[in-house]
Amino acid sequence: MKSNLNRISIVLILCIFINVFSSTKMTVEEFKNQIASIKSNPYKTFECEIEIEDGGKVIGTTKLYQKDKQSRIEIKGNKTVGIEDMVIVQDTSGTYTKTGKEKWVKGTAMQGMSYKQTDAKTMAEGFIEKNGFEVLDYSNNVATIKYNEEMMGGVTGVKVGINMKNGDMIFQEMNMNEGSSKVIFQYGEMNGKRYMKEMKISTQTKYGNKEMVIRYKNVKIDKGINNKLFKVE
Repeated sequence: MKSNLNRISIVLILCIFINVFSSTKMTVEEFKNQIASIKSNPYKTFECEIEIEDGGKVIGTTKLYQKDKQSRIEIKGNKTVGIEDMVIVQDTSGTYTKTGKEKWVKGTAMQGMSYKQTDAKTMAEGFIEKNGFEVLDYSNNVATIKYNEEMMGGVTGVKVGINMKNGDMIFQEMNMNEGSSKVIFQYGEMNGKRYMKEMKISTQTKYGNKEMVIRYKNVKIDKGINNKLFKVE
């Protein structure tokens, strides 16, 4: 009797493992076609507060305004960690940065920085254009993709998990010269539109391990934003 129970247990465990870890191959063309079939749901305007937590303590807050191809990022200073008040405005003509009461500066080292939100379909389509793009695995409606990204110190391989039902990023992994990092994404929904609600970031380097959380709070979608916010005086 005991022997039979052991056999049944082994069979059940194998069934569970087969169900959980079964995967199939997906070609790049199949990935493109499936992403293309997802309904696009872009924002007209997006507004939120961003809270940055490091080691369980909030070290910074930021306000984000995004409309069409314009964005405004307001970073609240924190003298304890050496962060000054800063405003960054981005549009098609470039990036403008203002620290404290100083004048606007175009083309600073902050260029390219963005907390811009975009709909999942558009983001997923952007991955296809990355160098070295390939689909590593497809399992339980999740495709694991890989591409190369130019970063400080050279080219870095990036892995991303994509929910193929709605295009949401589930995780992102990077292996760099100095260590590795993993980001877990969580989403919210408002007015029928999904948005990134939280990012949990874990990094492991020779200098130590770090856990950070970025939260998007007081979110407003398609509520309208005054164009004056994007003017650079």
